Amino acid sequence: MDDFSGSALAGLSEQEILQNHERLVQRDGFFLQFGYDMGASIEFVLEQALPLAGPVLEFATGKGRFVSRLAARVPRVTSVELDSAEQRIAMLNAAHAGVLQKIEFVAADAARLSWPDRHFGSVVSMNTMHHITPVAAVLEELVRVTRPDGKIVISDFDEEGFAIMDRIHASEGGAHSRSSCTTEQLVSFFEGIGWKVRCVSGALQTVVIATGVA
Repeated sequence: MDDFSGSALAGLSEQEILQNHERLVQRDGFFLQFGYDMGASIEFVLEQALPLAGPVLEFATGKGRFVSRLAARVPRVTSVELDSAEQRIAMLNAAHAGVLQKIEFVAADAARLSWPDRHFGSVVSMNTMHHITPVAAVLEELVRVTRPDGKIVISDFDEEGFAIMDRIHASEGGAHSRSSCTTEQLVSFFEGIGWKVRCVSGALQTVVIATGVA
C-alpha cells in the first residue's frame, strides 16, 4: 500500500491521488509518442542544477513534475504558482511521490514575491520562461530574493523541443504559446549584473546556470 503521508492534512484523498497519477502517466506516455521523454528531461536538468544551496525556490510549479523530483534531492523546496488549479495537481503529484511534506506551495506572482531580499540560496525553473512576459520584471525579482553568492537555474525547451511541443498541441487542435524570451536574453541579463553564466544543452532542454559573485 502506498504511503501518502500528510495528504489528508492537505485535503487530498487517496483515490484522488491515484487517479491523478494515472492521468499523469497517460499524458507523459502521449508526449513520448512524439519523442519527448519528460522524465529524461527533468533528470537532465537536475543533473545540471545540483547541488543547490538552501533555501530553494522553484517558480512556476505547473503540474509539479519537476518539483516532485527536485524535492527528493534537497531537504526542502518552496514552489510558487499563480494558477491554484495547477498547484493542486502539483500537490497530488507530490503526494504520490511521497514528497508532499518537503514542499511549501505558495500562490504568488513571480514578478511580485513577498520574501525579503537575499532570502534564497537557489532558484530553479523548468519549461516556464517561454510563457513569461515581461521577462525582465521576473528576472529582476528572482535576483532580488536570491543571495549575492546564490544560483539561479532556468531551463526551457531547445528548438527541437519547441518543435515537438508545437506538434503535440497541433495534434489536439491547439497551439503552443511562446513569448519572445530567448537563451541569449537570459545570458545577457545575468552577465549584465555581473553574474557568471554557463549554458548546457541536452534532452531537448537548454539550461542556463547563473551564479552570483559575492
